[in-house]
Amino acid sequence: MPQCPSSPGQETASCAGPAPALTAEMETSSLGPAVRSVRLVALDSSQLGDLARDWFSPDPARRLHARRFHNGLSAQAAVPFLCFHHVEELLQHENDAVVTRRLSFLSALPSLAWVRPADGRPGMGTIVDVLAWEARTALDHPSLGAESIGAAAKPSLIAFGTGAEAMAPLESVWPVLAALARERAAKSREIVAITAGAVPAAPDVRVSQLCAGSLRNPLEAQRSTVEMQERLAADIASRGDRRIADPHSVAEGFFERVRGEALSLYAPSSNPIIEDLRRRGIEDDDLADDPTIGELIELMEYRGKLGTVTDACGLDCAGLQSRASMRRLPAWMIERGLRTFGQRRMRNAGGDLTDRHLACLAPYADLLIVDRRTAEDARRARAGDAELVPLLSSVSKAGPYRKVIAALEGARS
Repeated sequence: MPQCPSSPGQETASCAGPAPALTAEMETSSLGPAVRSVRLVALDSSQLGDLARDWFSPDPARRLHARRFHNGLSAQAAVPFLCFHHVEELLQHENDAVVTRRLSFLSALPSLAWVRPADGRPGMGTIVDVLAWEARTALDHPSLGAESIGAAAKPSLIAFGTGAEAMAPLESVWPVLAALARERAAKSREIVAITAGAVPAAPDVRVSQLCAGSLRNPLEAQRSTVEMQERLAADIASRGDRRIADPHSVAEGFFERVRGEALSLYAPSSNPIIEDLRRRGIEDDDLADDPTIGELIELMEYRGKLGTVTDACGLDCAGLQSRASMRRLPAWMIERGLRTFGQRRMRNAGGDLTDRHLACLAPYADLLIVDRRTAEDARRARAGDAELVPLLSSVSKAGPYRKVIAALEGARS
């Protein structure tokens, strides 16, 4: 990757090594004290892109703005804080020269903090790693709640080093990762369009009420799903991400899966609803208090995320499967809160999924910069659930990166 420019003199000094305000702390502290003494600033991906542009700009004024920002962080004993989702967003630009410039900027940073992968692999961790560190802490400390689990997980979750150390694992593979990032972004657009789209749901219906009803005959069920498919396609066309090329294909693919899963309901059974829930991992204990369908869907999603942690990191999460445990993991609480209390979108952008992932860094950052919509979602989530107030207290609305220093100073006061 191209390295930081070596001229003029001020730029050379800025890129030569750790900022003076951080050098002693980073060299003499163990990880725990470093986490306490260094302030962590998670910038919005658009701000990182703008910084990279200005850092390597031929315009001296732009380069000066970028260096002043970096010096301002140093004066606040602060370092940028990233996870792989930031890098993934930076990789999605269609211009390879822009991608190279962005990655080179991150590599040039003398001090950086990032999410440590929970399985010991090199590089930056993702939301899965955040959840893994939290789950491991929750298992080790069964009496702690979400806020305390975040505080206890923080020293293990965060890695410190230079930008070059953080980015080294990507140097030889970034073109492949860039292609994968674009594919994942396209998939995220479909996921958000479906989950936020016009799919009929009955979240407040209790299991006992559902069991007391009767199944539609297969032909009627087929007609009904076709109608729902058409409504979803229309919703994706009008409210989905504009980059979705074929809304009808997305809706059709989703309802093909729905119809395939629904076939099991017509197998001989004394109670097809309960049998279907059991096939989805719901146990008798989960049904003891006659939960609503919405509560069970949420439980299945939560367990699915724990399953991903187990697959990725080998962590046995059996002790965290209950509904009570759901409110102990900060990342789950934050994603659920933003989805539950967030504003209804005029357009369901694929980036909303990544924005919720990035919001899960809030308990670990002194300042987390997010876009305007996510900042409003966080405000509503704090108002809707008191337990989210401390978890989302670091969230701030994005603006020009030059204004971040003032926001950081305000966060200290």
